[in-house]
Amino acid sequence: VVLVSAFWYIRRQLIKGDFGHRMIRIIFVLATFLLISDAVLRLNHAYESNNELLCSLCLVIGTSLLPILGLLWFVYTIHVTRSNIKRWILILISSVLFALNLVLAILSFFPGFNIYYIIVGHNVSRGQLYFIYALILISPFLASLITVFARWSVMKKRRSPWPFFNYSVIPIVAVIWQFFLMNYSIALLGIVASFVIIVLDIQHYFAITDFLTGLYNRRNLIKYLTSKMKKMDPNDKYAGFMLDINNFKSINDKYGHSYGDQVLKDVSKVLLSVIERGDYLARFGGDEFVIICSIDKDEEVAMIIDKIKKACDKYNADEKKTHTIVFSIGSAIFKAENGMTPNRFLEVIDDRMYIDKQSSKAI
Repeated sequence: VVLVSAFWYIRRQLIKGDFGHRMIRIIFVLATFLLISDAVLRLNHAYESNNELLCSLCLVIGTSLLPILGLLWFVYTIHVTRSNIKRWILILISSVLFALNLVLAILSFFPGFNIYYIIVGHNVSRGQLYFIYALILISPFLASLITVFARWSVMKKRRSPWPFFNYSVIPIVAVIWQFFLMNYSIALLGIVASFVIIVLDIQHYFAITDFLTGLYNRRNLIKYLTSKMKKMDPNDKYAGFMLDINNFKSINDKYGHSYGDQVLKDVSKVLLSVIERGDYLARFGGDEFVIICSIDKDEEVAMIIDKIKKACDKYNADEKKTHTIVFSIGSAIFKAENGMTPNRFLEVIDDRMYIDKQSSKAI
């Protein structure tokens, strides 16, 4: 019920053509099917006339399909973290592991092949090779955990890595726990509980990010600045940058809004390549972006602006591009004693950006 309710709440917000959201849908369908299969198994055990054939069939379904949930989660993690893992390596390793698991799971269905489990009346105990199943089941979650750690700093630029950490850790703990308690579906419940966590994270992600670029949105920017200002010590400083794409309207008019949307996505990637760990990047609205950095010297502000211009030059050097990216940039250093509000600070850097834009037009 919790699983269905959580997914039902976000289903309309999932983008139909988005690869990651397609993975979430498949995980939900497969998890629901496995929960139904497990419910049939539990109901069968509840009756005195326990049907061992039905019990074996449900166990085969569970042991065959449950590792696929882990694989789907690993694929989703790769997608979200933008990891450069070669597809053929993933397909090869997954095919070998899951083909082996499928063969062993099916063999366990037949009497005498006590490979994964042994059924005696209402009790299910470990078979001789159950540890192989446990290792296969854990492997994609362990791989996901390693991927999250490896891409932690990259993920923090866009979203919190902690839900992905939790999703990977909980199933690992659940599988180890089930190794000692075979009569309970702890591994499945652990994976389902993790899925609910990630669904809630997706809902939160939708609320704080820009739909098009995946950057933080204006609402989250205000929240971030408010929190930062409250926590600042009297001597703390930070810098803010307001960036506006020059002649973006002409790009839309010449190539169309779909092309313009792609330009905004490209711009977000360019800016993400510039900011450092701990910096903050948001789409303010339209073709305007805001960067917040923990720097306190004018020289450092100039260095950031220079990095942005060099990143744009690198992008513009691509001969395949039919457009160029040039920013008008306004910047300011904020001190705690200024008593400035988030909105006022954004107005200051916006005004300075407008001055920069007017000066570039004059040239």
